[in-house]
Amino acid sequence: MSLKSGLPLLGGALFAIGNLLLVKSIDKYGFSLSFPSIIGGAVIIGGLLNFIKTPKNNPLLFFPGLALVLLAIIADSYLYKIGSKNSTRKSLLTGKSVIELFLGALFIGIFPLFWNYGAEVFEISELFLILLVGHSLGIILVAIFSNYLTYTDFKIYLKTMPLNHIISSAGAAIWVLGTYLNMTIGIKVGFGVSFVVGNIAPLFSALWGIFYWKEININKPNARLVFSLTALLFLIGLVFIGKS
Repeated sequence: MSLKSGLPLLGGALFAIGNLLLVKSIDKYGFSLSFPSIIGGAVIIGGLLNFIKTPKNNPLLFFPGLALVLLAIIADSYLYKIGSKNSTRKSLLTGKSVIELFLGALFIGIFPLFWNYGAEVFEISELFLILLVGHSLGIILVAIFSNYLTYTDFKIYLKTMPLNHIISSAGAAIWVLGTYLNMTIGIKVGFGVSFVVGNIAPLFSALWGIFYWKEININKPNARLVFSLTALLFLIGLVFIGKS
């Protein structure tokens, strides 16, 4: 196996580890902080690395766009600080937690760089198959070496209501389709841009966390203003990157 053929496999494994860290973070802090922090951070890391690899974009638009996304993450963290309804979750946010959030962003953010290299060797369908294999390997490695997925977890999963299994399977299918479309677009416009623009998920997940799961008290002083600023910064940042 050549280096460029092995890189996508490694990328898929790291992507799986990053997503497991994301799930763990959601369990600890909720949607409204985890998605903007990890996926938003991954957008910045992935955008920078892929721009270095294939500088196809206008830096006068691309880098200000990344800066706006970073400001959106900072604003969202402040919103979580002033508006979180769960004091226990807020107390869990320590220096160690910040490292966990950063590692999740790092593993997901470097994923498209590996695919950037792999695209020089493989067709899109082959790349996608390698992603799925690498993703499975990543989950197995985490389960073996970090005890993240325990036998107790597996028993709880088996006892879960059938409807929950159906919903989670549908979510997985949507994720697979979205990833495939993201990769297809990446071949044409560059993985840096496709990964960044395709990851508007932090904004939608923040909406889920705030308005559906009620993680944030949006009626607290300045909370609405900070949320509006977060959404605006993120959207404008993505427009800048897309236009670049």
